[in-house]
Amino acid sequence: MSSPYEILGITPDASSAEVRQAFRTLAQIYHPDRYTEAPKSVQDEAARRMKEITAAYQVVMDELKKDVVYRTKGWSNRRKAGVTERLLDASVPHSWNGDYLTIPRKFKEIGDQTVLRRSRTTPKPETDDWDVTYTLAPNDIKVMTMHLERALIPHTWNGNELTVARQYEGAVDKIIAQRTRPRRR
Repeated sequence: MSSPYEILGITPDASSAEVRQAFRTLAQIYHPDRYTEAPKSVQDEAARRMKEITAAYQVVMDELKKDVVYRTKGWSNRRKAGVTERLLDASVPHSWNGDYLTIPRKFKEIGDQTVLRRSRTTPKPETDDWDVTYTLAPNDIKVMTMHLERALIPHTWNGNELTVARQYEGAVDKIIAQRTRPRRR
């Protein structure tokens, strides 16, 4: 069975205007009223296709209407402002309602990168090459975390020990040289 996007001939990141245009174009082609003089089998096929197109349109439009909500309880105003700034830079429409940030579903990937990257520990990549460890002074951890997150460098903390994948070693060395005074192990 085809996905609703394939049925409409659009990509999953299509805007609502593109979805409507695709639906209208297909509706003009397959609308059963265009086939009143055609044989019964052609009429049935047009009706079946129109039902399929209508169902796909409804699924895609419903998906576009849903919003993604992020809970931001405990966040400082500075952190919220930083996320807002990054969302605006990426032209992502959003709204704040107390401790909740809401963005349209079609921007979920950007929202996840923007909001969830702020966590203290980011997921490890699928490689086992996590063998570069740095020991930082406790007062450098917060600053270093901020720089790592801005650079989108996956990392983990164990106390004051920072671990990163070997592929990021040069970037981390550069950040450390500019921002902190490490004791490398």
